[in-house]
Amino acid sequence: MDDKERDIRGRNGAKHLTKWREANPWGSRLSHGYCSQHFKERFSDLRTVEGKGLRAAINDLVSDLGGPENLTAGQNILLARIREKLIVLAGIGKYVDRLPEMVTEGGDLPPVLRGPYASYSESLRRDLLTLYDLVDRRPSKVPDLDAYIAGKVD
Repeated sequence: MDDKERDIRGRNGAKHLTKWREANPWGSRLSHGYCSQHFKERFSDLRTVEGKGLRAAINDLVSDLGGPENLTAGQNILLARIREKLIVLAGIGKYVDRLPEMVTEGGDLPPVLRGPYASYSESLRRDLLTLYDLVDRRPSKVPDLDAYIAGKVD
C-alpha cells in the first residue's frame, strides 16, 4: 500500500468514526482486540476452528484426569482458569501470525507483547502442574459427628 492509498483510507476511517460518534452521543462502547465480543465468541462457538481447538484441549485435560466425574471442585476451577489463559495466548499468537514483521530477527516479540505472553505462559504452566498434582491429593472423607463421637467413646 502506497502513501496515497494510506491517506485515502485514513480520511475514510476518520469520516466513518465521526458519523458513528454523531449517531452514538452517549460515548464509545467500541471495543477491539481481546475485549471485543467477536474475539470471545470465536472461542465459545464450537463451529469455529478456535472453539473446536479449545474444546479439544480442555476435553483432553479432563480425559487425562479420569473424566468429568472424577474432577474435584479445585480442578474445575483450575480448568476454567486454564481455558481463559489459553484464549489469551491464542489471541497473542494469532496477532503475531498476522504481523510476522513484528518478530525480531532473533525471534523475540516486541516488549509490549513479550511481558504478557511470558506471564500468561508461566501462569498456564503452573496451573497445569497444580492441576495434575491435585490428582494424587483427593480430599479425605470426614466422618459425620455421630461416627466421630462413637469412635471417641470406645
